[in-house]
Amino acid sequence: MNDTLLLAIYFSLQGKKKPADEKEPFRLKRSEVKGLFITFLVLVFLTIGFFYLATAAREWNFWLHLLLHIPLGFCVLSAVGCISVFILGIFK
Repeated sequence: MNDTLLLAIYFSLQGKKKPADEKEPFRLKRSEVKGLFITFLVLVFLTIGFFYLATAAREWNFWLHLLLHIPLGFCVLSAVGCISVFILGIFK
């Protein structure tokens, strides 16, 4: 996934348009990078929590175990997206 697609997704989720000026490289604001890192940390803790709940639910109820994998998957995908844009914001 290239950086243009990641930035397009990031700006579309915020309801903004990506700056069209390609003369100078685009940089995220420091507060946006900080917010992405905090969001990433929260999502990592949620992922760990859902993982342990899903593992423990296997003993209680198999269907609950399967249902807990849905939010677990969303947390993992969101965390990967946040860390990708965070790294892009730092190094670009």
